[in-house]
Amino acid sequence: MKEINRLIVVHNHEYDGMEVYDTSIDDINKDVFADYFKKEFGQSYDEKGLTFEEALKAKRILRNGQLSLAGLLFFGKIHKV
Repeated sequence: MKEINRLIVVHNHEYDGMEVYDTSIDDINKDVFADYFKKEFGQSYDEKGLTFEEALKAKRILRNGQLSLAGLLFFGKIHKV
């Protein structure tokens, strides 16, 4: 994980949080994200009382209706990546 963070940070700019134009919640592979969320928190986002959209926002994957670059790379459907 340290190596990934190092690669993302370039000249003190963090590009992982950058919003990607013309993306939306529909471009996320919901199953992949759900598996990640459950491994990370020990419960599904449903069990935590969150909607899919709320969980994406909490993890800073969805902002202003668009996906972050990191969110798209890690959880995006293949046709968008």
